Amino acid sequence: MTLHIVELKMENLTYTIPGGFNAASYSSELELWERPRAQSFKGLWRWWLRALLGGALWKGGKYDMEKVQQITENLLGSINQASKFIIHVSVDGRARPVEARAIKEWRQRRLQLTTIPNALLQWAPPSPRISPLPPRLSLLLLAREGEDRLAERISCYKPGDLKITIELLKRPSIDVGREECSIAISSFLLSLIFGGIGAITRRGFGSLSFLQIEMNKEFQEYEDLVNKIMKTNDLKDVGILLHQLVEESLSDAQRVLRVKDTVSLSEVSDYPLLSEPGNPPECIRPFNLNVFTLSIPEVTANERNAFQLFRFEDYEAMKLLTVIGYSTMKTFWKLIDGKEVDVPDSIWETWIMGLPRGQEHKGKKTGYWLDDELGRRISAISIKPIKRLRKNLWVISMYGFLSKDWNSTLYHYSTKKQKFEKIIISPERISKAFIDAWIKLKQIYGVKQ
Repeated sequence: MTLHIVELKMENLTYTIPGGFNAASYSSELELWERPRAQSFKGLWRWWLRALLGGALWKGGKYDMEKVQQITENLLGSINQASKFIIHVSVDGRARPVEARAIKEWRQRRLQLTTIPNALLQWAPPSPRISPLPPRLSLLLLAREGEDRLAERISCYKPGDLKITIELLKRPSIDVGREECSIAISSFLLSLIFGGIGAITRRGFGSLSFLQIEMNKEFQEYEDLVNKIMKTNDLKDVGILLHQLVEESLSDAQRVLRVKDTVSLSEVSDYPLLSEPGNPPECIRPFNLNVFTLSIPEVTANERNAFQLFRFEDYEAMKLLTVIGYSTMKTFWKLIDGKEVDVPDSIWETWIMGLPRGQEHKGKKTGYWLDDELGRRISAISIKPIKRLRKNLWVISMYGFLSKDWNSTLYHYSTKKQKFEKIIISPERISKAFIDAWIKLKQIYGVKQ
């Protein structure tokens, strides 16, 4: 087997915020942009390899976290051994940074530069007034930091700014079998398709698209899969191809682990892992997937003015990220249920969409807390753009991992009720919250199946 395994040419499909040494994409002091690094891709790859190995063991009825860790370290290395694979990443691209004066102007005009829910999603009502920026960016702009610093933190590459070449090689002088190469390829492709680079990737930022793939002929089936995903604009075909990639990857992992299909474990898994995709409420599995198209309404004058202020020149792409961001928030969950935004909100369990989801305002806590701390946990459900069909039309994958790795206790503080609720996070409650959230998101996006 030759050292070369695969070479990929890619570009960023959505706005991308890779964090640098100063936790920002751009340094005004050095006048330098941060670019995606090989370490970032390898960290993403490692996460998806663990999920894939765990899924193969779960499918065989023999889930073993120690085995997953052992195989992952054997393939991708650890502090005690070198990886069997080498990843080379080269990136071309430059963008226009946000200027500090834009932060000052935003602070002066943010109450005027607003949009309304039904400018984002047609089913929504015409109130309340909300920020036209993605919620994470809007929250960041409220931080008590200097204008120069905030400008650096929200500077980002617009779609197509980054041209990325990734080469995957077998490390010389180390014995690497065909099955090991195959699982390396499949998990790496999964990480690139479903993952993302930089910040806010679970809400659509940092998505990537394939431009070209050249694979070692021994693994032609994966090259064919990626080429088909690149070429088709048929929604049904995209869904079928993504399912096929997951299922073939699981088969590769089973061969490496020497496990066969049995009756899969029925309980909620301890950690996020891949499985043949489910789609609640009809079918729920450790890994769940729904693929749909999302059309973005015409950009309003206020939205355009806000985007221009921060040099977000691809208006439709930034508005897509705004829609995705609001779809995961309690405000829009209330609106889709026909409720006012100021009604008591403990019945909508948005903690399943990730922590922290709380804050302290005028000495009072709101949202979800762990005792006296906000706590951290990635969202169980991610919304990931896969393809851009037209300027305002996208193919979206919504995927989610149902697992038990949540804190056992949460506290929900309500400023309306002036009290807090203690929430015991049982496996049954996790399942219910996950299914409810999945259904809610499909309603918000207008997904029927």
